[in-house]
Amino acid sequence: MSTADRICEFLMRRGGQGFCDDCLRKALRLRNLRPVQQATEALGKSSVYRRETRFCGACGNERLTLWGRNEQKVDVPGPLTTSR
Repeated sequence: MSTADRICEFLMRRGGQGFCDDCLRKALRLRNLRPVQQATEALGKSSVYRRETRFCGACGNERLTLWGRNEQKVDVPGPLTTSR
């Protein structure tokens, strides 16, 4: 499962709540922040997710966060998706 897929799954379980990249990294137990940043940048360009400055649902800080516009999963083109 790709980082983007894991983020989508995590956000779908959180009912529209937004999270900053670092809190997503911690929640997904990833060591490196860069894959999370790449995934949230790609997801934020979709019609399903938004990436903008808001208060993070985990740390409470005002940061660039990713949150779902609705409860659908989005397929991200390119290397961030898993093969089917």
